[in-house]
Amino acid sequence: MLRNELKKQSIKTLKKHEITTLAVMGDGQTSLVREILYQVLKTKFPVRRNLEMSDLEFSVPLTILGIQAYPSNIYGWIKILIKNIIIQKKIKPYKHFLVLELSAVNKQILEYWLEITKPEVALIAGGVPIDISKYNFKKLVKISSNGNGDLLGSFKIAVMQIAKFYKIDENVVENTFLEKNLPNSKIRFFPGYNNSFIIDATHFHRPIPLESAIDIIENPNVKKIIFTNIKSDLLYLRKKGVIKSWIINPKKYEPQNEDVIVIRGQRPDKLEDLQNIFMKRSNE
Repeated sequence: MLRNELKKQSIKTLKKHEITTLAVMGDGQTSLVREILYQVLKTKFPVRRNLEMSDLEFSVPLTILGIQAYPSNIYGWIKILIKNIIIQKKIKPYKHFLVLELSAVNKQILEYWLEITKPEVALIAGGVPIDISKYNFKKLVKISSNGNGDLLGSFKIAVMQIAKFYKIDENVVENTFLEKNLPNSKIRFFPGYNNSFIIDATHFHRPIPLESAIDIIENPNVKKIIFTNIKSDLLYLRKKGVIKSWIINPKKYEPQNEDVIVIRGQRPDKLEDLQNIFMKRSNE
């Protein structure tokens, strides 16, 4: 029922405001591409984008409706849906662009919202679990995520193509990359092997402050393990005087019941090295 109502309201909003949608998706560094594309488009057009919510199932309709909070219970959902119906009747049409970062984790959800939003442009970073050929994108740009070569250079070429499509001067793209206002990565949580708990505080571009990751740990008595090659992390732990309560970069580590594990460093490499500690021991 909730999904159907969100779909209904999303379609009405897209139609009323004549929203031009650009989809950023794939298993690569979509957050960075989304942010750069947003920065470039806003120099010429009114534009919105979603933030660090792409992994949540209803982040897409909430972004379309302009709702930033993610309700925690059914009463919260009812409240925002009723409020949105009232607001949409009162506000005037606002023609604009919308850059949507779409999670590629769930094939069905990805297809569902692509069909509803009907993006004019698609920028794919890495791989996607769907058949792209069945969608009628006016512009389709792909970026490899093999981790080799100049990644930012590949991003620049891709964004240049979209900027050209919308008749935006290439100097705007150059200046955006020179500024390099890269978004911070987000903290993620995973069930670990042997009933442990994993805090993924890795990054693609800029590390999240270690304090943000370890402050999440509510029980100080649990066994805490950290994998990090970031010097500032060790300095922080020493400064706070808690380094003795942490096991740092253990060799041949086997997770135990209720262990809390913090992973730091470059995301692709670090997660591949430590894949054995996750609940599913695979390369997925």
